[in-house]
Amino acid sequence: MNSGRGAEHPGLTLGGEKTEYIPSWLAALFHSFPHISLKFRLSNSTFNLDDEEYIQSLGFAAALPVLLLLLVLFIFSIYCCCRCSSCCNKNAASPRRKNTPCLKWTIAIITLLTCGVLASGLFGNEKFNKGVLQVRLAGSSAAETIDSANDVVGDMGTTINNSIVVGVNGFDALFKKSPVPNATIGLMLDKDLQAMVQQGRNIMKYASEIHKDADTSQIRKILEDIKQYEGYRWLATIVVLSFELLICLLLLIAVMTESKALLMVCTAFVVFNLIISWLTAGVYLGVSVGAGDLCVDPDQFVSEEAKKSGFVDQAVVHYYITNCTSLSDNPFRDDLQSASASVSKINSSLTDIVWLASPFFEQYQIDQYSNPIRQDLKKLVGDLENLQSMVDCTPIHNDYVSALKGMCYKGLDGLAFMLLSAAVTGFLLAFVIVFNSRAWRHWGKRLKRKGRYSSIDEDDPFLPNIDQDSDQTPVKYYRSRGPYTNIEEDDPFLPRLGPEQSRPTSPLLTEQTPRYGTFGNRSLSHEGLLSSLSVSTAVGQLRRERLVLQNRDQGSPPPAYEYYADHGRSRYATGTASPTDV
Repeated sequence: MNSGRGAEHPGLTLGGEKTEYIPSWLAALFHSFPHISLKFRLSNSTFNLDDEEYIQSLGFAAALPVLLLLLVLFIFSIYCCCRCSSCCNKNAASPRRKNTPCLKWTIAIITLLTCGVLASGLFGNEKFNKGVLQVRLAGSSAAETIDSANDVVGDMGTTINNSIVVGVNGFDALFKKSPVPNATIGLMLDKDLQAMVQQGRNIMKYASEIHKDADTSQIRKILEDIKQYEGYRWLATIVVLSFELLICLLLLIAVMTESKALLMVCTAFVVFNLIISWLTAGVYLGVSVGAGDLCVDPDQFVSEEAKKSGFVDQAVVHYYITNCTSLSDNPFRDDLQSASASVSKINSSLTDIVWLASPFFEQYQIDQYSNPIRQDLKKLVGDLENLQSMVDCTPIHNDYVSALKGMCYKGLDGLAFMLLSAAVTGFLLAFVIVFNSRAWRHWGKRLKRKGRYSSIDEDDPFLPNIDQDSDQTPVKYYRSRGPYTNIEEDDPFLPRLGPEQSRPTSPLLTEQTPRYGTFGNRSLSHEGLLSSLSVSTAVGQLRRERLVLQNRDQGSPPPAYEYYADHGRSRYATGTASPTDV
């Protein structure tokens, strides 16, 4: 988002050229956000923290995500009531475990998307932190420039007090010790010495005018507060986003393991994260709108704040902030020119003193005072040149522009990322809660299995009666039955025999082959064989049906019920069974 915006590092300009700040499209977008006060009327969009209606408009913007959060929670409450009502109206029987791969994949995909959105929030947090760091570096660079100017002014004062004044006092003592015979020359020497002292005082006066507007104590205090608050904000954002990422990771584990307990715990924390996301989205939206208003016209806000504080002259602010274009607007130009003129006058007076005193004093007596003064005058000239370059608007203006770029480019971009991350996370977590509420009904305790068959419903009317008081099911209902074994007398699915009738045994199971006597005996034996085979076939069919009944759904009729009923009726019709068999 920062492409084509020029240099963003403080003090790094191409050839010392002046850089300019251009508001970004993102600042214009947030600035165009409707500014509505609590009285539901449009207010001024100019950044002004002293305007009550403007503060209300920022609060209204911050309240929009909070209102959306309340709406989402209200919809969730209605949804939960409907879900509870539908669950209570269902059958009391335990629902069977369902295979829900589509639901699992949906929750997993939404959770992964949430992790990606939270990662963008971490990126925005780092970007905003870098923007704040650039503001601090630019402010520190400007403060160092001002402090360097103060140091130069202090060095000039030391030079004047410790060198020029000492040299003037030395000349005065020399002239008093050995008075000049010519009274006129003596008056001229005294006048030149007084002129040097006066010009030295003028230099200090002009330098103090520059030093008066070069106080950096408040700037450094503001930078220190920014560092402290930004450290707390950065750490809190990292902790919140890391906690949300941890909950998403636990939710993925719950989905993979189909753990109902872990899913419900994660859902509770997801609701908490949903609230946090929408609240932070409200804060980010309000701050972003305010930052957009500031970044659209920052010069006006800085000028107003400087005017209200009173520690910086308006002409100085205008020169460094808004109109760094020409030397004619430099508020320190007159003072610097006057100081340079005073240095020139001191040098001229020193030259006159040396020329007038040469006929009356030895050269070494004059040089012991004049040479240190000349060296200090050269140093003053260099200090004035350095001071003139330091108070030029270009370095400080570039630092100001760098601070604006850090705040309105990187900082505003980071705010936009965090705002988008918080809002999208809120929407995704809402869907996660909805799908989780449908998933935990199917992810419960697994049904107990016996062997490779499911447990049997003991109340099924189509299964054999089993003693409910016994601790173990009789073995006769589970042992294997071949197709030719005898059937038990209490089997409810086979026709009943009369009291005097007995069930024939299959001759195939006897040890000896039956012997047939007469034709009638052979006929009876043949009929008994057919009857035995028919009953044995029915027994085998019953075994197969019983295995099916063990895994069938509850409430379905036995598949061979009509077969057994018809079989009993046919035997009753042929006289081979009693009426109680049907």
